[in-house]
Amino acid sequence: MRLIFTYFIVLFVVSIAGNVFAQDVKNELTLKQALELAAKNNATLAEARAIYYGTAENLAQALSGYRPTISANGSLTNIETKSEGNTFISQDGGNFSESANIEASQPVFRGGQTLAETKQSKNIINAQYWLLKNAYQDVFVDVAEAYWDIYLQGRILELNTSNRDLLQKQLEETEARFEAGELTRTDIAQSKARLAEGQAIIASTRSSLRQAQAGLEQLIRASVTSIETKPELSVNIPESIDVALEKAMEQNPQAVSTRFLHNAAVDDVNGVLGELLPQINLIAQAEKSYNPPPGFLDSQSNQTVQLNATIPLYQGGATRSRARQAKYAVAENKANIVETEEAVRSNIISLWEQHQALTFELDARDEQIEAAKIALEGTTEETRYGLRTFIDRLNAQQELLNAEIDFAQAERNQAISKINLAAATGEFLPDDIGIEARNLPNNEGVMDTVGSNWLGLDVDYTE
Repeated sequence: MRLIFTYFIVLFVVSIAGNVFAQDVKNELTLKQALELAAKNNATLAEARAIYYGTAENLAQALSGYRPTISANGSLTNIETKSEGNTFISQDGGNFSESANIEASQPVFRGGQTLAETKQSKNIINAQYWLLKNAYQDVFVDVAEAYWDIYLQGRILELNTSNRDLLQKQLEETEARFEAGELTRTDIAQSKARLAEGQAIIASTRSSLRQAQAGLEQLIRASVTSIETKPELSVNIPESIDVALEKAMEQNPQAVSTRFLHNAAVDDVNGVLGELLPQINLIAQAEKSYNPPPGFLDSQSNQTVQLNATIPLYQGGATRSRARQAKYAVAENKANIVETEEAVRSNIISLWEQHQALTFELDARDEQIEAAKIALEGTTEETRYGLRTFIDRLNAQQELLNAEIDFAQAERNQAISKINLAAATGEFLPDDIGIEARNLPNNEGVMDTVGSNWLGLDVDYTE
């Protein structure tokens, strides 16, 4: 029995481990596929969507100020009466009555509060929608960086593996030449040292590659075995820094979101001031009673229509204090707009200069490789004729390897700089990079759905 129990436990653990990720990617994973998987599976984006949909419900709550409230009441009443003393008319006995009523209250005028609350809710929803876009961009940037890290570590592993194989061959040649009396033990030791270093670097690089794969797997919730030879993704880059700044002011999610929040703060002031104005409600009521006390009638019906007006005169100063507080919030949000736009502007300038520098670096690294190749060829020939030592050849070989690794690193950095610049200008969203993201909500459609939902409790439209 213990063996059977252990067997089922192992099966359970294996099944859990197999379902850690949403799916496995068996073929070469492209960068575009990785981004689509992130849009579909990433938990951070799922949380951001839930926050957005929850915020959208503010619109339904604001629109309720235009709608009637309806309530029904019912009661069963039993009255037992016992008279004492001298009375001309005795009312001793019991009375059991039943009554039901329905009441509807329709707001007619709320001092403009409903209008202000509706505009405020729409501005808050718009702000949250742009924050959702920002979340998509942040996750997409993280996915792109993780993907390029895999490519970089894979390229470094490939270069170091080729270098190790070459060092192994050179060690064999060195040992053969030592036996022939052409080289010394020092040459063999130097060759062995470089080979051991190469093997250590390969082990370290393999670990870094697996860590990069784990980072991408966490973001897309799918196992990654291999990626395309070189990441390919079309990214929109502004033709000048002025265009980049202009696009950022118009499209950067954080900048746009702060402007909507400022508008919402203005609407909040109007909503609070509306509490100081008259409130008018139309109330209709219908009531039916059976055997009403004192029991002389079989039934009784009442229908009432009332226009009720309330004029606030003084509320202890609380409403006026809240109005002043709301005005301070407007000033706070206005300052936040300036601060955010300045931060966006500074970031654009930094990213633009970084992109330009990395583009120049990439060209320089390419030239460095060509020069290192020529140097290695010359050193190899000079070593053959005794004009250079064996360590000079090893150094030249290492310089070429370093140049190729530096080029791969520069290639990765330049690609990420393009992506960061596109995200800063608000152009690293699904439509901008040509990927499918069906779960990115349509903001207008969501507000229409929420605003017309009078009775529903379901939230199926969220996914």
